[in-house]
Amino acid sequence: MDAATAKIMPLWQHFYQEIYPGRLSGDVVYGVYSNYESDASGRFDVTVAVRDYEDDNVRSEHGFDRVKLLAGRYIVFSGLAGEGNPVLQLWQQVWQYFESPDCLYQRSWKTDYEVYHQDGKIALFIGIA
Repeated sequence: MDAATAKIMPLWQHFYQEIYPGRLSGDVVYGVYSNYESDASGRFDVTVAVRDYEDDNVRSEHGFDRVKLLAGRYIVFSGLAGEGNPVLQLWQQVWQYFESPDCLYQRSWKTDYEVYHQDGKIALFIGIA
């Protein structure tokens, strides 16, 4: 297990065990990767997020901060929740795609994000230059 995975998994576990149940259930969940130092091998921020709450009381009650998804061009990789680790499988598709000599795009390394819909659909939005 690499250092990034070792830090990301506990973040998700904390979110789903401590924050999501009873408070936010039913919301679409986002995993936002931002502030890349260089690329996936450098430092970057990971934020677990839900839709924006306009009510400042809701944000302060739960200790929420805001994260902004940057406007730009994204390639979308999508799948369905199910057996195994579909998110890891989607990330493997991302890595294979961008390592391919036939790849038409370069990653921007600005903002990438995951979207988890309540119906089990998962989408990875990968920022491109």
